Amino acid sequence: MSSDDPSNTVFVGLCSGAYWAIEAALTLGARGVCAINPPVYIDYLHSVRALEGSRNPLLRRIGTRLKDVALHRWIAAASWHIVRTFVPTRWAADLLEELERDEIDILLLYSVEEIWPFRVAPIFRTIDVQRLRETSTRQIEFIPGLDHGMHFADGRTQAVGLLDQHVLEHFGGGARSTDAGSVLA
Repeated sequence: MSSDDPSNTVFVGLCSGAYWAIEAALTLGARGVCAINPPVYIDYLHSVRALEGSRNPLLRRIGTRLKDVALHRWIAAASWHIVRTFVPTRWAADLLEELERDEIDILLLYSVEEIWPFRVAPIFRTIDVQRLRETSTRQIEFIPGLDHGMHFADGRTQAVGLLDQHVLEHFGGGARSTDAGSVLA
C-alpha cells in the first residue's frame, strides 16, 4: 500500500476477512478485491453496521439487535432478501453492485458447500446464487473440494492457483514459475 495512493490496492480475504476486504475496497476505492468464501449475508452485515453507526439512538439499537441474527447465517441471508424490499435504499445495500459501480475488480471464490448448503431443497439454492453472476468486473468460481477454512489440499491448491492467475492477469506484475509449479509475482 502506498500512503500517496491508497486506492492502488487489491484486498484479499477469507470468510469474515473477505467481508472486511470488500468494505475496505469500497472505502478506499481499491483496484480490486479477491474474496474467498465471503459470508452469504454480506449485505445484511453491511446494513447492520451502517445502522449501528447511525446518529439516531433508535437505529443504533436496532442495528445492535439485528447483529444477533447474524449468528444464524442462513436465517440472516434469507430474511435479508425479504426485509430489504421494505428498507430504504440507503440501508439496503448490494455490496457486489456497489463494487461494480465503483469499477472495482472482483474475484469471488466459493466452496460448493458454502453457497449451497441445502442440496435437497433447490428453492434454497436460489436465495443468494441469483446475485452471483459473472460480469465484466466480476469473476466467480465454485471450487469442488474447497472447504470453508481452506484446510484440504486439493481445494486450497485450486483456489490459490485461481487467485494467483487472477491477480497476475488483472493487476500486472511479472510472473515466473517456481520448481514447485506455483507462480510468483
